[in-house]
Amino acid sequence: MEMQPETLSHQQLQPSYRLSGQSLAHPEQSPEVYLSSSLPSAQLSQSFVASPAQPSEQHSRFSTFLSTPAAQGYPKAVHLGYCFIPPPMSESDVEPKQREDTNTTQHCRARVRLIRPAYPLFTDILIAEHTSVPIKTFRSSAAEKGLISANYVNVPNFGRIIASEHPSTTKEPFELFWKMVMQTNTQIIWDLSGTPDTKIPYYPDGNGQKILMGSITVTKIETGVYFHNYEIEDSRRSRHYVNRYCLNDWADGQSYPLDKFNVLLDNINNCLPECPHMLIHCMGGIGRTGVVLVALSLLEYRDKLIELPQTIEKLVDSKITLIRFERSPRIVERLSQRQMLIDLIEEWQEKVRIRSSYV
Repeated sequence: MEMQPETLSHQQLQPSYRLSGQSLAHPEQSPEVYLSSSLPSAQLSQSFVASPAQPSEQHSRFSTFLSTPAAQGYPKAVHLGYCFIPPPMSESDVEPKQREDTNTTQHCRARVRLIRPAYPLFTDILIAEHTSVPIKTFRSSAAEKGLISANYVNVPNFGRIIASEHPSTTKEPFELFWKMVMQTNTQIIWDLSGTPDTKIPYYPDGNGQKILMGSITVTKIETGVYFHNYEIEDSRRSRHYVNRYCLNDWADGQSYPLDKFNVLLDNINNCLPECPHMLIHCMGGIGRTGVVLVALSLLEYRDKLIELPQTIEKLVDSKITLIRFERSPRIVERLSQRQMLIDLIEEWQEKVRIRSSYV
């Protein structure tokens, strides 16, 4: 259902029940790979993938899932070393000049260890290992990182939000996604993955319908105007309830009308007091998801002026870089989505100036 321009309150949510989360595991050591911070994100991805697909080739980028014998358990994530996080690319950097020096350490402070998850939906999207959401499986008593493409992202005033790619309906990643939802006590899933004809449903459609995969059973409890409510049950008969908010009219790789985007931000903000444990995903978990995370981290500038000499472009780019460090170097890699964020902050600042002129 297409989102209407109406702001929600947390009273419209269905109840969720608390389950304890899991602690982070220590990263292992691996060889280091150094990439210049002057590289735009598109070049960064090419350092690991020979020929990244274009948006029109999206479905050819889906990974091929391997059947794993039960005794072997889930496969491990592939560790790909360290890289320096590149700053966002502006219009003037579409054809960047090569730097003469190769001492990359003086160009960027943030260095992150990248992994390819064990069960990725997109094989060319690498994620940060240190914030990868650990999931407890039957293989061991400790939670494991890097099983699926999901990261904790720290957002001011919101705490930790899980940023994830679209779950696959293949048995193992489907099971792991819903295990993660249970173990992290996720109360709301913000689904930005687009129109129904482009989605891969990972949830039952009608009230009372169920999907059973592995040790997880997902049952749809209620269909609302904005939220759909689900019950998740595992093999131990533990139950967890979660709301899913569905946004159907934001196309993949595109910007979004600012009036509708502000409504989405209001809805997320209004749900925070009642439901602080949130998960956001689109398809790859880097474009639309990244735009929302950056906007939430800048939400304070709806009500206050940016102090000079800080420019809107620098402010937006600094937030993008921080979230790239916690999720993926490819966060907000499209120029149109970066420009959307700049236009959003400019609109907020203009309204702040108008309000202050009447004081």
